[in-house]
Amino acid sequence: MKNHVQSALVIAAILYMGWGLSLLVAPEQMQALLSSGTYDPTTTAMFGAGLFAFVLVFLIAAHNPTQETVHASVSGLLFIGFVGLYQMFVAKGMPQTTLTVLSMVINLAVAIYLLITLTDAAMVVGGGKRGKAKPKARRRR
Repeated sequence: MKNHVQSALVIAAILYMGWGLSLLVAPEQMQALLSSGTYDPTTTAMFGAGLFAFVLVFLIAAHNPTQETVHASVSGLLFIGFVGLYQMFVAKGMPQTTLTVLSMVINLAVAIYLLITLTDAAMVVGGGKRGKAKPKARRRR
């Protein structure tokens, strides 16, 4: 299971690397793909740098997938995924292109897979029960 978690984290790193690199190399074109608002080079560059920071987190978590690092990765993936969906479908600030929708699907699929994997691992460690089992009282004879 560790290899599957590492693979999912590498997929997330590749996705974010593509977006981050694109925002830094071709900021005007990528900003037009991601936003219906006006172009702001500083915001676009900072967003690209932020995505690169996530790449580092995902690669560190893939190298040493402890529960804490994977939880941090899942939190980031879910937060960006839900904000992206909100911007696409509710606020209408992000265009619904094939690339943006596919990216959000991959982003959320990886997050949900990792979340399920963490939940399954916690259930195995806990013996399939939630919380700590109460010891049975002994009867005196």
